[in-house]
Amino acid sequence: TETMSIPTMGRHTALTFRLADQLMTPLLPAASLKYLKPSFQEAEKVLNRKGERKNRQWTKKIRVVPRDMQLFKAPIRDKVMETLSEALYDEKQVQIEYMAASSKSGKSKTYTVIPYAMLHRGTVTELIGRIEADEKIRRWMMHRITKASLTDTAAIIPRNFNLDDYVKTELAYPYSGNEILLEIWVRDDGINHVTETALSQDQMIRKAKDGIIVTATVQETVELKWWLLGLGERVRVIKPEGLRSDMKRTIIEMAKNYKLHTKSE
Repeated sequence: TETMSIPTMGRHTALTFRLADQLMTPLLPAASLKYLKPSFQEAEKVLNRKGERKNRQWTKKIRVVPRDMQLFKAPIRDKVMETLSEALYDEKQVQIEYMAASSKSGKSKTYTVIPYAMLHRGTVTELIGRIEADEKIRRWMMHRITKASLTDTAAIIPRNFNLDDYVKTELAYPYSGNEILLEIWVRDDGINHVTETALSQDQMIRKAKDGIIVTATVQETVELKWWLLGLGERVRVIKPEGLRSDMKRTIIEMAKNYKLHTKSE
């Protein structure tokens, strides 16, 4: 069993682990968190010792509060997490039984996978890799893997595979992931969203009627669209035309949904 050994945990280390507990517990699967639990528990003991009143008060004054709506973590089988972690570390192929979300039969399919990486994305953890004799890099939601077993076959990962590049491009589905020059109008009551936390290092702002015009070089991703939709009526995409048109389609379909259900309810 893996454990983290800290001979003497001082108050600053204990405070760090207390904050890490708040930040990481909603993100990591239980199978990963169990290795950190002893350190979290030790931190709790240190902060609750007699004579450590200021430390106890300190923990009441700091919270890690995510901005997004928090969903429950998709549960991953402990054995699956351990096997896939071992496969990644030892660079071995792994055989998995996977239940696709689109499966109509309700049965798992078996794949022999060359694992490249593991991604923690909010409440979901994904295995990145490819099937032997298939060059396409695929993603498997790890909570849909019902069984995983290690093989003795080496996992050869191409030298040109870069995880950061993959995240920037492939995770942008259904958008291009390409770099774009975004131009948006932001209404007065939404200005703080772009002045306090810039979209890019080259962001430029100029005044406009009832607001500002913002230009910035960004990646065209799903997250960008969600951010724009989150601003609602306070923002309007000017350029590029493709993103502008897609936003219009989405908003029109949203309006149709409300119109349709208002009539039927």
